[in-house]
Amino acid sequence: MKYLVLILVCFVLLSCKLETSEFYDENEVLTFSDINYKNSLHLNHVNVAEFVEYPLSRQITPADPKHKKLGEWFRKNVDGWSPTPATYVSSLAVRGKKYSINFHQNKVILNVIGGGQYIKDIDAEDYSFLIEK
Repeated sequence: MKYLVLILVCFVLLSCKLETSEFYDENEVLTFSDINYKNSLHLNHVNVAEFVEYPLSRQITPADPKHKKLGEWFRKNVDGWSPTPATYVSSLAVRGKKYSINFHQNKVILNVIGGGQYIKDIDAEDYSFLIEK
């Protein structure tokens, strides 16, 4: 019985499903930051920073196609998250009122205010739309 409980707890922790409706608002103006992409962002072994220049921080309005794509990304990525106690330094970040999402190479870290921190493995191409002009 003790092992069954342990297995169930591990299963729950390893297969978190997020309710994005609790924190993601499609009408909210978001802040996009490319914190350290000039030093670390590479897609398919191409240094994107050589081709793209952005200010350090800018607003993403609901009318911006990037905002809509981020909403689609959230809807497609509700499964497969794991709680994480670690702190990560991101290359790219998007911040809303109730969350921040940090992209770091092949990982995405979601910080939900009052709701914990979660991590998920992804392909860098999954968030390349954030750096496209």
